[in-house]
Amino acid sequence: MSVPLIHEDETTGLDLPGRNLRWLVNAETLGANHMSVCLIKVAPGDKVRPAHSHPKGEESIYIISGEGGCWWAARFHP
Repeated sequence: MSVPLIHEDETTGLDLPGRNLRWLVNAETLGANHMSVCLIKVAPGDKVRPAHSHPKGEESIYIISGEGGCWWAARFHP
């Protein structure tokens, strides 16, 4: 069984306010229908704008270098 691989340079970067975003895993890049992974580069001192949320999914933030912070609001639906 082979495992599909993709390098960030094989994707198109999207310049969005405060960041450059590259989709690494989604339906378009690797045929993933139930998950997505993106690489976001934020310049020192910049902020991701506007503040936003993803109400229909979870989000993980993994900082590769530098430091950062985020605000979050949790809503639980029984």
